Amino acid sequence: MAKVNKDIVPIAIVNDVQAITEYMKTGGNSVLLSEEQKNLLERIDFTDNLIRKYKNNSEIVSILCVRFSVSRKTAYKTIQATQEVYGSTATISKEYWRKITIDWIIDAINLARTSKDVKGLNAALANLIKALGLDKADTIDIDLTKYESHKYVINLPETTQKMINKMVQKGNVNLADMFPDNITDITAIQDGSGE
Repeated sequence: MAKVNKDIVPIAIVNDVQAITEYMKTGGNSVLLSEEQKNLLERIDFTDNLIRKYKNNSEIVSILCVRFSVSRKTAYKTIQATQEVYGSTATISKEYWRKITIDWIIDAINLARTSKDVKGLNAALANLIKALGLDKADTIDIDLTKYESHKYVINLPETTQKMINKMVQKGNVNLADMFPDNITDITAIQDGSGE
């Protein structure tokens, strides 16, 4: 079981994979790993590199069995734990696989460049563009509340209000023609205080 650093608020850790995930997320600041968990972390880190290099799990399992002297069952569990740990630290599993795919695409680009394979390079670049989402327009989240029409209040002294009212009553001025169409409420302020 993982030991929680006394300087950090304790967290509920159910298993070794959760302890390692928390350890990776915090850079080792919140959880102290046991020797067994450190060994598992070493296998998980090594397995992550293998997943990036090999596409076939059976190849990865064979390498893990030889490298760490573990059973095939343990090797498969290590692959699963690796996907869980790196999927959790990369927010979701899809993001983890996206990163691995991008690594493979970059390897394909480098291979195509060194072998001067123009078709292969173009195909790899097209895949990279898709994987990075560069083929889609950027979506911009606009806060429409910032663009709502404003309501203006014009505070006039009481004497000016009386003068305007007299002009309107005599027919000298038609205020309806002076205001834009979008003004819906015109109320007179009687006390002259500005409120």
